Amino acid sequence: MEVYDVGRVERVLGSGTKIALLRVLAELEEEKTGFQLWEKVRGMEGSANSRRPVSEALHELVDAGVVTMRPVAHSRARLYSLNRAHPFIRRGVLPLFQLDTPATQDPVGAIKASLEGQEEAIGIFSAQMESLDSTPGELVVHFVARSSSDEKGASDRLRSAIDFVAKELGREIRLHGYNFQSLRERGADEIFRRQVLEQGVHIAGTSFVRMAEQSY
Repeated sequence: MEVYDVGRVERVLGSGTKIALLRVLAELEEEKTGFQLWEKVRGMEGSANSRRPVSEALHELVDAGVVTMRPVAHSRARLYSLNRAHPFIRRGVLPLFQLDTPATQDPVGAIKASLEGQEEAIGIFSAQMESLDSTPGELVVHFVARSSSDEKGASDRLRSAIDFVAKELGREIRLHGYNFQSLRERGADEIFRRQVLEQGVHIAGTSFVRMAEQSY
């Protein structure tokens, strides 16, 4: 299973205009011209209103492979549509757009949706998020890496998987990775137990609390 790296996620979701374009394209069943898309996204929250930045964002999405473009015969116009077969769109963006509740109203649900079924590909056994109330302005996620030698890689892949949600919420991401030994060491800390194990929310893989309890 493919997981986007952080740089590629930034190319796709690096602005409110791109997110607005993806939202509009996800709701459309037919192709639209750049002008038609601009008419739909201008005025949307976070999106640019003038045509030039919208056009630039659209072409960046085409370059990233998540939006397809084809010329119209005997015309200078181009038609655009969402590349629904792209792994990042199919496994990451569409599940989030299809949530009954927006990410801003149900951030935990959005994060769970973005990680569902990806634990092995990301390289984690479990992930636990601290309470949003205790970490204003940022997402704090604790995870147990499958391999201690790949903890940095797992961290990068995990960040890329939830980066879309962070941008939707307007929050930064802070990640804390553990192996079984380091988790055992942290488990003895009273603040860690309260903020992470007792008040935190399980978001992926096996029970983080159970793994922590078994490690000490």
